[in-house]
Amino acid sequence: MACAPADVDCQQEAYCSPPHKKAIFTTIIVLLVTWCSPLPVQANGRSDTASPQPTHHVDLSRVGYVELSDMARRSQATNLSLDFLDHDQVLFTFNPKKLLVRHPDCPATHDDRIIHAAVIEVTTGKVLAQTDWYLHDSRRYLWSLGSGRMLLRSLNSLFVVDEHLRQTPLWTSPKDLLWVSVTPDGKQIITETEEDAAAAASKTKRGSKRVFQIQFRDVATLEVQRTVRSEKPANVESASSGFASVIPGGVTGTVWLVRFGPSEQERVNIARVRTRRVPDVLYLSSNVLLIGRDSSRIPGYSVSAFTVTGNRLWREHWPTHRYFPVLGRSEDGSRFAISTVSLVDTPTPGSAFEGLQQKIDVFDTATGTPVASTIAAPVVLQGQNFSLSPDGLRLAILTGGEIEFYDLPQMTAEEQASYTAVRADAPGLYIAPSPDRPQAEGGEPAFTAPDTDPEEEQASAATDSRSTEAPPPTSSPMVSSQGQAPPVPLVPVAGSSDMGPVMTLKSRAQVVALDVVVTDAKGHVVESVPRSDFLVREDGKPQTITYFDEVEAHAVPAPVPQHREVAPNIFANESPTPEAESVTVILYDLLNTPAEGQQRAKLELLKFLQNKPKGSKFALCALSDTLQMVQGFTADENVLIKAAKGQKGSLRYTSLQGQDAQDQQAVAWLTQSSQNMLAKFGSKFAPMSQSMQMAAGLIEQDEALRRNQDLDTRAWLTMDAFTQLARYLSAIPGRKSLIWLSGSFPLGIFPGLDLRNSDATTTAYTEEVKQAVNLLAESHIAVYPVDVRGLSAASLQTGFGDLADSSPPPVAFQSTNNANAELTTRFNQVGNLTTFTDIGDALPGGGSPFMQEMTEHEIMDKIATDTGGKAFYNTNGIEHAMALAMEQETNYYALSYTPTNKKYDGKFRKIKVSLAPSEKKLHVIHRSGYFAVDPDSAAEAAKDAARGFGLAAMQHGSPQAHQVYFEARVVPVGKPRKVAPAPSTALSPKGKKRHEQNLRPAEPVEVQRYLVDYAVTPNQLRFDTNPQGVHHGIINFMMTSFEDDGTLRTRIVSRAVSDLEPESFQEALTGGLRLRQQVDVPVKAAWLRLGVQDALTGHLGTMEIPLPVKPLPGVEQSLAQRMPEIEPD
Repeated sequence: MACAPADVDCQQEAYCSPPHKKAIFTTIIVLLVTWCSPLPVQANGRSDTASPQPTHHVDLSRVGYVELSDMARRSQATNLSLDFLDHDQVLFTFNPKKLLVRHPDCPATHDDRIIHAAVIEVTTGKVLAQTDWYLHDSRRYLWSLGSGRMLLRSLNSLFVVDEHLRQTPLWTSPKDLLWVSVTPDGKQIITETEEDAAAAASKTKRGSKRVFQIQFRDVATLEVQRTVRSEKPANVESASSGFASVIPGGVTGTVWLVRFGPSEQERVNIARVRTRRVPDVLYLSSNVLLIGRDSSRIPGYSVSAFTVTGNRLWREHWPTHRYFPVLGRSEDGSRFAISTVSLVDTPTPGSAFEGLQQKIDVFDTATGTPVASTIAAPVVLQGQNFSLSPDGLRLAILTGGEIEFYDLPQMTAEEQASYTAVRADAPGLYIAPSPDRPQAEGGEPAFTAPDTDPEEEQASAATDSRSTEAPPPTSSPMVSSQGQAPPVPLVPVAGSSDMGPVMTLKSRAQVVALDVVVTDAKGHVVESVPRSDFLVREDGKPQTITYFDEVEAHAVPAPVPQHREVAPNIFANESPTPEAESVTVILYDLLNTPAEGQQRAKLELLKFLQNKPKGSKFALCALSDTLQMVQGFTADENVLIKAAKGQKGSLRYTSLQGQDAQDQQAVAWLTQSSQNMLAKFGSKFAPMSQSMQMAAGLIEQDEALRRNQDLDTRAWLTMDAFTQLARYLSAIPGRKSLIWLSGSFPLGIFPGLDLRNSDATTTAYTEEVKQAVNLLAESHIAVYPVDVRGLSAASLQTGFGDLADSSPPPVAFQSTNNANAELTTRFNQVGNLTTFTDIGDALPGGGSPFMQEMTEHEIMDKIATDTGGKAFYNTNGIEHAMALAMEQETNYYALSYTPTNKKYDGKFRKIKVSLAPSEKKLHVIHRSGYFAVDPDSAAEAAKDAARGFGLAAMQHGSPQAHQVYFEARVVPVGKPRKVAPAPSTALSPKGKKRHEQNLRPAEPVEVQRYLVDYAVTPNQLRFDTNPQGVHHGIINFMMTSFEDDGTLRTRIVSRAVSDLEPESFQEALTGGLRLRQQVDVPVKAAWLRLGVQDALTGHLGTMEIPLPVKPLPGVEQSLAQRMPEIEPD
């Protein structure tokens, strides 16, 4: 393909077009005559591609085909064509060179001829249909429109031809059609005509120069999408979104700039290449260009593939010069076949030697991976002698008097996913295929998740009040958005406002998964307990076990997945899974540990880390006012110790503690002064003494209220920390352990543990409690609370039994004289209290430290048994906790069941697992229950995206959430610029009062714009499907940025509503659900945190990216404020 110079503005720019007849013959003469040192030819541009063997042959003599003469094959005239209609049928047309009766109305200037057309079945060679077409010139006459339809040109009329060769008139031009072509997606027809001299003169204002009009016409509506004018014939090839052009440059004129855009005025830079002649620009798909050129410094032909926005996909060098490139594409553009002609000095086997060789190569569009390579003989310069099937799985080549068919390998799942990223113009950003999730017996998943339940199928209407109007559906799995910063889709977003109420098909049931640890009387795990010995009850009713498996430490470990290599600007919230058998996270709780106990806890932690088992991996988190990831999973004790000694693990001193000390001093002074005043002056100063006592009482009341509020805050923050850790560990299979090192254990975190007044503010986060409890259960996390205060003089030497009928007794504790009824009575007494410090006063024995500590130990036991763990107190038990946790998480029984109670009312359901009677005294440990939340409930789309758990998960340094896996591609756009601070970015400096800040106007903020592309795993999202098969989902996209010290700089929350047609949904399953967003981030920000939340389930994924992200060469070059680099040879 060559480019003919043409431009209205007389610039040295050329539209990319096929070569003219004069250029072809001139080139052939020059090559054959002047080329003195022909180069050897290899089988392919890449030596690792073997030539395939044909799987089918079709003899064309049955349709009357006779091989073309040498001149006919080398001429500019189109004398034959070969096109696939579908995988099993081809349309072959040819000029039979027979006599014809000229139409009486055809002038002598017409080059009339007959073209014979035949539809042939590939596997049998059967002729399914055939006909003759009367044409009036020798130019190209046939193009594919996709879906088995062809565009036929007969002079100035266009027809649509179906697989039965039936013609339907499409459009007739009132002027001579000088050029016709079709865009790669088959949606637009490109026509070129010459304007009238008078009209051309009035438009160009340059006299009577010739002007050629190029129109892009929609196939379905025949509406003109755009019009381009040129002073010379351009013969433009184009995509639906625009066309390419080239501009010569450089001192010697051998450097060419390739540009792309919908018009002459709207063009962006794509690439620069160095070549001696005009580069070839071909369209591999709707948004991918192939730039081919003669190498200027070394022999051969170089090619580079780019998206139309300047993203380089791949490049390579072919060792011989190539000429006359012609393309064949699969219907979706994922594969292409390219025909090129080169000079040879040895004959092709089986054909007459003519000094030329036509090579057919098949490649994957996204990666340039070679699929097949073969030789077509004899040579046809027009390149109409080969075709690639619409699915890209079959290649057809005309060889002599027959058609040879080659079966091509299927694209792998990763290759398909890679191409979906290219179609979304985010190369390299895709969700790599992963192995299927483990399935339970009977087809049920072996984890807590929605599942199919045919008996429960019913339909209910649900209207999304947030959606007002949406563009028409499209085939791209993009999503529309609503929010503070709307994402910017590359193509029209999917969605429709015409669907009416969305029908939610309730066809799923809750599957409850349990990790059950069986121990003997000494607390050691017991193996090889048969399935038949287990009995599961829910709220006292027996359940049927549908999945059962024994997990053992000595089992063969699963293979570690190999992560693919990605570009430096692509990031993922990959699973933190260690290659170890145990998964243990240590939570160093500074929030609930008094200052005097923090140092001791830290010393105990460091002591354990110094002597931890070799090879065992741990992760370390610290909880203060936020949850911080101190160190991810590692087996290196030195790294863990260094992290624990760092700033994130340093001691915390809260202002509340200081305020308490001041209040206590004030109360003591007022009380003592009041008593001294009465003793010294008597009743004369009684009123003043009474006032002082009242003041002391008011201070105590204020202190009690503040303590109660502090307890609420600590309980909420602790619960949020558990939620974040559950999300962090959710991607790791199997049972996980959370070692909770704390100096106190807030109430109200787990069901049945709210020991305060029912009117307290705890009720405000009832839904958050349910979410936290179920998240711990779904993530299979057992909590091991460790009282870091260790032994004390008031320690109780014998523990209490279980606190609830449904929970199994902890292994380390036996039943005592305290019955469950007595415990319930005591907890009812405690339930009337309002402050943590008053608990001891309501219990037998008063407010002694003994009773205070006893109550906290019961709370620890309850938390442990509710999650399947064990509590440790009255001992320096951190080492014991670690050892037991590691043993239990590598030796347990995994089972699941579908509850018989299908009423999902949100209430807590108690689970009891027991074993068949035996002589051995065995104990079972498991979580105590779950909240029966309807898996198909019409959840209010993610309240916590802007507050609560979602907001906390977006804090700097928080553990990454892994419930939703996604990847992000971050590209800087342009250079930093100053903008007026928005409310979300103009944050008050620490220590500054608001009125001080408002005294002067805010200074402009220097920001860097980033283009962020998301690819989200769709099978981890919830989609409700309506009767028409449209998949409806709602996703929140969150972004925060922070300075290096953790100061928040920006916060953006966007909502995306997706209504995907079945085809678009399947594409999303291949490479991920996609969305594009542009954000402005202050240049002072050192971290960018991205979050994706399923608004229908609340599931979340987060990642944190260091800033700045550097621009990469060959990435989004159309957005760069600089010329593209010159492509190397």
